[in-house]
Amino acid sequence: LKCTQVYKEYYDVKTSKRRLAWSYGQGNCNVKGTFGKGKVFELQVTTLQAIVMLAFNKDPLCPGGLAGAPISFVALQESVSIPEDVLKRVLHSLACGKFKVLKRIPQVTGGAADSGKVSAFDGEAEGGENKKEKAPQSKGVLVTDTYAFNDQFTCPMRKIRIPMSLLEESHNPKRVEEDRSIAIEAAIVRIMKARLTLSHQQLVAEVLSQLSFFRPDPKVIKRRIEALIDREYLERDQENQNTYKYMA
Repeated sequence: LKCTQVYKEYYDVKTSKRRLAWSYGQGNCNVKGTFGKGKVFELQVTTLQAIVMLAFNKDPLCPGGLAGAPISFVALQESVSIPEDVLKRVLHSLACGKFKVLKRIPQVTGGAADSGKVSAFDGEAEGGENKKEKAPQSKGVLVTDTYAFNDQFTCPMRKIRIPMSLLEESHNPKRVEEDRSIAIEAAIVRIMKARLTLSHQQLVAEVLSQLSFFRPDPKVIKRRIEALIDREYLERDQENQNTYKYMA
């Protein structure tokens, strides 16, 4: 996603005190796909799902297209420039969900190498004995997997919505900690803007009162106060270092 990188670089130069975060799961579009003997389906997908599907487009003129050949996870990630954890979710929705418009080809180990080459599409061994080789089963998407366009895909409906799990994990401890830090800083600024001058104990008590829904640790509040002082939202009183002043 080169366009997002270019904009991020521009945004970082223009605004040094703000952080840009992309909500990948918010975009959506309709994509027409042709499968099998000319069967056309209208796929309702997210923007990221559409980008990944276009990487398998058989038209070599398609930007980022890899001419419809099977693509390894690593090569696909290099082509679409999507973070690994996000790409895993996208591929899971397209290759492991109800509507499998892509084929997931797990890495085969063991006897496959001895019996000959394994076909990417049907799993039959070529050379030696013509038999099926069982691939290791896994419900998740692995970086060792390879993916291909599922030419055999069919569905009684012509208009299909392909769901994808939410990208924003509310239970992610790191994300929760970041959100709480932002909430604490916002409460501190709001209180100081109204009161202008407060002692450390008074400020902590008011923050705890306003944020009673998750009860922040006073030590964390102190660290957020120090961060706001560094960013020149607050300053210490010259005569009493235990008192803070709001900097308009």
